[in-house]
Amino acid sequence: MMAYDPSDGYVVLYGGYTNTNPTSYLSDTWTYSDGTWTQLSGTAPPARAGGAFAWDGADHELVLFGGVNVDGIQLGDTWTFAGGAWSHDTGSTNNSAARMASMMTYKTADGYLVMYGGYTQASGGGYDGTGYFNDLWEFKAGQWTQLTLAGPLGVPPPMYGAAMTFDAYDGYVVMFGGRENTYQSYMPYTWEYNGGDWYNISSSTAPPVWNCGAVVCEEEVAYDALDKQVVYATETSGGSEETWFFQSGTWTDVTSTANAVPTGLDEAMAWDGADGYVLDFSGLNLPASAWIYPGPLTASVVPNQPGVDVGQTLDLTAVVTGGTPAYTYSWPALPAGCSSSDSATISCQPTTVGATSAVVKVTDSSGGRSATSATLALTISPALTVATPNGSKPFSDVNEPISFGTSTTGGPGTYLTYSWTKVPLGCSSVNASALPCTPASPGTYPVQVTVTDGNHYAVPSTSLPYTVLSNPSVTIAENRTVLDLGESILFWANASGGSGVYTYTYNNLPAGCSTANVSVLSCTPSTTVSSTFVTASIVDTVGGTASSGSVYFGVKPDPTLSLSWAQGGTPSYANASLTVLLTYGSGNPQYHPCFNAPGSNYPSIVAVFGRGARPTPSASGTPQPVRIRSLGVSKTALAGTQP
Repeated sequence: MMAYDPSDGYVVLYGGYTNTNPTSYLSDTWTYSDGTWTQLSGTAPPARAGGAFAWDGADHELVLFGGVNVDGIQLGDTWTFAGGAWSHDTGSTNNSAARMASMMTYKTADGYLVMYGGYTQASGGGYDGTGYFNDLWEFKAGQWTQLTLAGPLGVPPPMYGAAMTFDAYDGYVVMFGGRENTYQSYMPYTWEYNGGDWYNISSSTAPPVWNCGAVVCEEEVAYDALDKQVVYATETSGGSEETWFFQSGTWTDVTSTANAVPTGLDEAMAWDGADGYVLDFSGLNLPASAWIYPGPLTASVVPNQPGVDVGQTLDLTAVVTGGTPAYTYSWPALPAGCSSSDSATISCQPTTVGATSAVVKVTDSSGGRSATSATLALTISPALTVATPNGSKPFSDVNEPISFGTSTTGGPGTYLTYSWTKVPLGCSSVNASALPCTPASPGTYPVQVTVTDGNHYAVPSTSLPYTVLSNPSVTIAENRTVLDLGESILFWANASGGSGVYTYTYNNLPAGCSTANVSVLSCTPSTTVSSTFVTASIVDTVGGTASSGSVYFGVKPDPTLSLSWAQGGTPSYANASLTVLLTYGSGNPQYHPCFNAPGSNYPSIVAVFGRGARPTPSASGTPQPVRIRSLGVSKTALAGTQP
């Protein structure tokens, strides 16, 4: 009993009996993978032969039912095998009768195991032909259910020991051969089970009648998933070995092209999906032997992609089916820059642009079979290059929008992805050759972009060291808060941050003043104003802007000074009076009576207004002049008469 376990990736062989005297029934479990047999330990079903054994694709486990033990008693127990361990399934409430040599396979189209026929001994012991079954059972989710036996043109007779499998190519269960009614009665019939009905699809071309002399006499068949055909190996009544294929309802004798044919009767057969061939084990012959049927030898070349760039790695893999492992390889056609070797995979970097091809030739270990692949067409594109990113500005301030861009040459001309990395904080990659960006933090960033072209070749650019400056800022100051009409006032803007080079603008200046691109602005208002303010704005060389707060000041009217003279009753200086009247101006005036010269009798008065001398914040430190108003009066004799 042998079947393939696709979940664990190996073939499982269980039980059977030996061709010795006395006959020994076995309960050992073996796995087969990559040419190696491994015996498993642990609990196993009781020893038997002739059980039904198949993979349950719905529950992902192998299922064993029935058989016969060393005492000739038919068994009716169900066991499952998964993950390298056996389990006794006792959950079904509707088991079929005990039997041996029934036929079972997984019906992929419907998702359950189907079992037909089998044999059981009469109560008197021995094989008297009275215990043949023609019932049909389903096993699903751990439960056995008997199905209705139906067919528009009849159903199979009671039988045992036929070969059964699911033909995935044709989409139905196929059953061939078997015994009916009497021990040696062989049936060369082919049956199809599909959609709940049986169909007799026998034809005159079929495998030969098999003369079985064994105790159990089971025939075996397996579905070759790679070649999409059923494989059947048998021994004829004349003792010769033959191999047949079944596909699309037709049997084909391939014995002459099968290289060698397994020997022995009642062998076990299964599809080894992991290794890609049909495995046939032993039968009633000694010593034990294993055979594989790999099918016709074919070869093809599969690239990792249909085209590459110069300098890009090209992987070419030979895909082989059939033949007898191991294989030898030669590569008669390869792109320039690639060299042939005895390897299933060639990895190289093509050096020449243009159309090219690849071909592999495979020879199997028999030495007599080889296959040459079809020519694989390839296109080699120029090497992909990616330009160093450029910025829309040589540097920028925080929060000032910028953009980075790149250009590409070479490759197939199509570009799948752009991936921008190491960009300023606040910026994110976009799948485009241009990256708009508004930096959020100052610093120097090594901006880089990686481009993947239509050949899936990814090439990074070199890095662009890009500097993001802190935001510019500006404050404003003045040299006075109040002045007279006609006087000047100084404003100076203190700028920092940004690129360090600025354009200055002074805002809300009074009439008579104009802005200028200077850090210190001198201004002489032409009208009075009780109170006003001025602000400064700057723009650096990358467009960063800043505005200051305000400074406040007032402009007063120009001051005037008038005086009058009154003389007393005598022409005496001591009796004279002088009245001084000050209007407008700013500050507290100081009055200074003085004479033109020593001994002069022409008195005058000087008024000093304003805030006095005050240094400017300029580097020169030149003092501002004081405001002086003076008026002379008529000369009065210190003695004598009034002129």
